[in-house]
Amino acid sequence: MKKEYKALNTIVENFLKTYLPKYYKEMLEDTEKNYEDLSEDVVDLNEQIVDDSEKIEELKKEIEDLKDKLESNRDTLEKTKETLMSTEKKLARLRAQSLIYKK
Repeated sequence: MKKEYKALNTIVENFLKTYLPKYYKEMLEDTEKNYEDLSEDVVDLNEQIVDDSEKIEELKKEIEDLKDKLESNRDTLEKTKETLMSTEKKLARLRAQSLIYKK
C-alpha cells in the first residue's frame, strides 16, 4: 500500500509541478493582457471625454449665439411689422384722400 501511495503521490506531485505552473502562467498572461487592454480603454475614454466636453462647450456657445441672433431677428421682425402697419395706414389714408378728391 505504501508503494502505491508513493506512486500516486509522485504522480500528483509531477502533475502539480508541470501542469499548474503552465496553467497559472497562462492565466497570469491573460490577466496582464486584459489589464493592458482595459488601461488603453481608460486612456481612450478619458480622451473622448475631453473631446466631447470641448464639443459640448462649443455647442453651448453656438446655442447662445443662435439665441442672440433669434432675439435680434425678433426685434427686426417687430420693427418691420410696425413699419408695415404704419405704411398700410398711410396707404389707406392716401386712398381715402384720393377717393375724396375724385368725387
